[in-house]
Amino acid sequence: MRETDQLIPMETVDTLIFDLGGVFIKLTGVEKMLEWTMGRFTVEELWAIWFQSDAVRGFETGSIDADTFAQGVIREYGLCVTVDEFLFHFASWASEMFPGSRRLLSGLRGRYTLVSLSNTNAMHWEMLRDRYQLDRYFDHNFPSHEIGRIKPEVSTFDYVLNQLTSPAHRVLFFDDTPKNIESARSLGIHAVQVLGVDGLAHTLSRLGIV
Repeated sequence: MRETDQLIPMETVDTLIFDLGGVFIKLTGVEKMLEWTMGRFTVEELWAIWFQSDAVRGFETGSIDADTFAQGVIREYGLCVTVDEFLFHFASWASEMFPGSRRLLSGLRGRYTLVSLSNTNAMHWEMLRDRYQLDRYFDHNFPSHEIGRIKPEVSTFDYVLNQLTSPAHRVLFFDDTPKNIESARSLGIHAVQVLGVDGLAHTLSRLGIV
């Protein structure tokens, strides 16, 4: 059952946690990976390998550098590209904000504690921070490569709760990935799956937040 189909006690919620990729940031790169793998994988198979990749996990928890990450992904997918070519394209895979993202976040400021919790890496986070200044719209930011933890591990959500002043039942979490939603709910966090900023805005409206 979707969380939006249940009664969320919004009068007790004071903290909103948001994923970034797939919610505020348009994720690209699938087309390039399909091109590089020459039809050997479906989109679903590409994502399955990505989510289980040791290289991805290492880069997104800050334990390996970009070159090591690229080498690992090239090996895991069997790509015929160089490290430099891979990283050149990878840099742009999280480079576009959905229209309306800043306006939506600005409208929530001061009413709730706003938190970002995103599986990301130093390369993409630097761009989101420096080019778009996205971090300034949140009271707290927890990029995975800085905290050394990654979703959907329950310990990641437990870590974030321990850094905040609100208990789980006062927190509402938005993410585009079902496994992340399940992990958050296992700790008593209210959690809703949303796709893109339009999907988020629709859900916030249904909940009476905007």
